[in-house]
Amino acid sequence: MDKTSNILKIVPKEAENIKRIFELYIEGNGVNKIAQILRYEKRENKAGSIEWNRNSVMYILKNEKYKGCSLSQKTITNQGVTIKNRGDNPQYYMENVHEAIISPELFDRVQMLINNHSAQKLIGQNINKYPFTGKIKCEICGYGYSHKIQNGNYAWRTGVWACQNQNLNNKKVCDCTRIKDSVLNEKFVECYNEFITMKYENTNLKNAKQQLQLLLAQEQELTALKVNRMINPQSYHQEVTIIREEVKRVKSEILKYNSNDLKKSDFRQITEFNEEKVEKFIDKVIIHKWVVTFIFINGVSISRPYTNGKAGNKSGWLEHKKDKESKEVK
Repeated sequence: MDKTSNILKIVPKEAENIKRIFELYIEGNGVNKIAQILRYEKRENKAGSIEWNRNSVMYILKNEKYKGCSLSQKTITNQGVTIKNRGDNPQYYMENVHEAIISPELFDRVQMLINNHSAQKLIGQNINKYPFTGKIKCEICGYGYSHKIQNGNYAWRTGVWACQNQNLNNKKVCDCTRIKDSVLNEKFVECYNEFITMKYENTNLKNAKQQLQLLLAQEQELTALKVNRMINPQSYHQEVTIIREEVKRVKSEILKYNSNDLKKSDFRQITEFNEEKVEKFIDKVIIHKWVVTFIFINGVSISRPYTNGKAGNKSGWLEHKKDKESKEVK
């Protein structure tokens, strides 16, 4: 809030965090997972801290001001105590009162997902999560891919992955291609089998370990300089703080690469799709126009062209439908 004009103004650093949170949620990440990612990325909140939690993430996801709207009297004061307004006093909703950070379409889509998620939890249903959830990115616009069911009420329903930007806005903003579940799974099997024929070496892990050793050696050198009074305390403190922060970051990377816990028995060819292999081996998937690229945990990328098959319905489907309807009438 600008104190002189009393108008909400966008703070670029905070706006980037807000966009990142909405992007992560639409990709299928839960609020606890998002908080974990924000901490890993060292993103500072309004207070200048990286200590994100599920409540702070959910507050942002449900705050209408980020789409340029305002809801007044969310809280009221009763006998000197500020409480949440649960219908005790009228509330006033105003649209387009300030510049938006998130498009109204994206904000409304997130609210629908939040409500669906809450409803499913209340009635004890399992919430669908797919092996590639949160892993697929669009190479054209950078958005994540989300899963949807086409022709859900029919026997020929199909699961597909589509660019979220395209879903929300249209093909004018992003004309990247969709990919069917069955096609994505098939291409993964091909690429995984090619990957395990290579000499496996997690170069990212190897580089991170070498970097850690170098940083620890630098810290020892600084300590030696301090002991021998060859560096003033202020300079020592500044430099050692930078090194220790970098050590923490590199250790987090090493932990991430080690968490896959791969064994020799994991490196076996498969003849059909295996969800566990996706979890253990795939870092991310990039979709371009009719090309899918799987990026493995050691940085190796393998691409395949793909097609979703012939467009349209199978030949004779209309005649088959009419014939079935006529039999039902009889």
